Amino acid sequence: MIKKMTIPHCARGPTGCDKCKEAAKEEKICLLRIYFKAGNVARPMTEIVVNGEKILAEYDVMKIFNDEVEAKEYAKKNSINIISSN
Repeated sequence: MIKKMTIPHCARGPTGCDKCKEAAKEEKICLLRIYFKAGNVARPMTEIVVNGEKILAEYDVMKIFNDEVEAKEYAKKNSINIISSN
């Protein structure tokens, strides 16, 4: 999925890390790999809607796009859903 979001710097998040606080000021458009089952690796989580139900899912950032046009072109070529923001 492609989602407009802020990317945390580390697990402490903006309340415990100055670098995360800076990162939280800027939204990026990201290609995410979503994991619906918990793995053996610590990953950040994001809220998504599946079949009309909000769920929390683990994710990895696979790609960061330069702008919305690039993200939409990539999504169209690869049949990927776009979520506007978190």
